[in-house]
Amino acid sequence: MEINITDCTIFADGLDHPEGLAFHKDGSLWAGGEAGQIYHIDQSGKVTLFAETGGFNLGLAFHPSYEWLAVCDLKNKCVWKLEIETKNLSVFTRGAQGASFSIPNYPVFDNQGNLYVSDSGAFRQINWELFKNLIRRERESSGMMAPLILPMEWLFRPKEMLCLSFVLSCQALKK
Repeated sequence: MEINITDCTIFADGLDHPEGLAFHKDGSLWAGGEAGQIYHIDQSGKVTLFAETGGFNLGLAFHPSYEWLAVCDLKNKCVWKLEIETKNLSVFTRGAQGASFSIPNYPVFDNQGNLYVSDSGAFRQINWELFKNLIRRERESSGMMAPLILPMEWLFRPKEMLCLSFVLSCQALKK
């Protein structure tokens, strides 16, 4: 089915560079803004500025309990924890031990409440077990020293299957 732009309507307006859409179980939509805004959009399309980080917000994700929102912040290089009931905003993490975020881009929770965050600015070879075969195949076929995998978006499907979209950079050094 083809969708034409004339078939579309504006649901909410007046947001500043909205990114990282997340739906709450109550049906509301949440979005981040480029000046650190965290927007709450109710089912009628009414936009409310809920909180501000002072950074540049990218991806958002609700904890499985829906009690708090994880907010990736490009400028502050962290993931914020926004408690919905109290509006308390605190830094949740700045990265893993020994590996600070460069550009925390997109968060996702599994059903147990574990948080996964893509770091799109981590311009280095990723050494995850999941990608070793891909990296090896790319290195052999392209002659490149270290292909760069830049995670962009994560999501979990039913039965805990992790889906990941990524960009494979071909700008690595040649042998």
